[in-house]
Amino acid sequence: SDRPNKDYVPHFRGVKCSLNRGRKRLPVNRLTNRARREPPRRRRSANRIVRLARNLDAFAPSVVAPRPAKFLFSSHATTRYGARVSGENLQVKNSFAAVQDHSRQFSDFTFVYPVISRRSRGLSIGVNLNPDKVCNFDCVYCEVDRRVPGKATDIDLNQLREELVALIRFARSGELGKQPKFNEVPQLTRDVRDIAFSGDGEPTMIPNFAACVQLVADVKRAEGLDATKIVLITDSAGLDKADVKRGLALMDANNGEVWAKLDAGTEPYFRLVNRTNIKFERILKNLLATALVRPIVIQSLFLKIHGEAMPAAELAAYCARLNDIVRGGGHIKEVHAYTIARPTPEVFATKLSPEELRAIAQTIKRSTGLKALAFE
Repeated sequence: SDRPNKDYVPHFRGVKCSLNRGRKRLPVNRLTNRARREPPRRRRSANRIVRLARNLDAFAPSVVAPRPAKFLFSSHATTRYGARVSGENLQVKNSFAAVQDHSRQFSDFTFVYPVISRRSRGLSIGVNLNPDKVCNFDCVYCEVDRRVPGKATDIDLNQLREELVALIRFARSGELGKQPKFNEVPQLTRDVRDIAFSGDGEPTMIPNFAACVQLVADVKRAEGLDATKIVLITDSAGLDKADVKRGLALMDANNGEVWAKLDAGTEPYFRLVNRTNIKFERILKNLLATALVRPIVIQSLFLKIHGEAMPAAELAAYCARLNDIVRGGGHIKEVHAYTIARPTPEVFATKLSPEELRAIAQTIKRSTGLKALAFE
């Protein structure tokens, strides 16, 4: 087997491994030479490490040693500007370039990418379990262009682990905040607010979702990210699958949170917006069943279709669905109301104004008594 043993952990930016001993700076050429000397059973993993290092080297000139654990594992870090970093106290503005650009591509990584998220209130590390762009919905507002084929069909757990650890270390070292996309808000890039299953399709469609959750939980624990959430952003259709339920139980034990989609109040509007063969009734049943076990966040995108916003009767039906979940014993932590933030392939799907979105959030709050947040 070419898999590394438990003592051979291919980490970057200061994590000790057979290609990066101690605190010494190792340029990529030296990593390459070391990889050539690895035993055959380890050589493929070693070469993968070199590829990741070469990739990160394009951003930061060398692989650097770790900072003291006391610094890395504190819940607050002091930036070079002397500001205290705490996601709860920092305002994430829509005008930030890192907020406007939620690209799921980071260098040549396949599965992992960083974003500054308004809803996460800071740095969210996305885990794209669908680089093949497979999804059971075809939402009119989705920015994923499925006319361009995806680039991977299987989840390589070893590669996913390596990319996740590398990006966590890259962010916490401060290097991510120096990149052009993030240098406007470097104070937001060192505190990993959450690790979110969110990508180019529906995360719960893969056959080994629970294994991916376990991997993220293991990495989170090893990196001392106790306060970091594991978030599942889902269209709710797969929440009734056995493997997904096992994954949700693992999330419950590791500071997990489910952000479940609900974009409609009736079957016709559901089909208009989400364009799927899945029955609306299944979505509602899955939301209730999931909310009976743990608090969930309802995430809803409101938009204009051919210039028309959601009709008042549809919004009333939507609020009634939320009330049905609560009356059935489900626990809804809060509702996230947001609108289109990035260009979509469907030109007839357009965003709401901030005033329109805030009015919808107020209606939800008034009609349900739930906490409703508008993300413009």
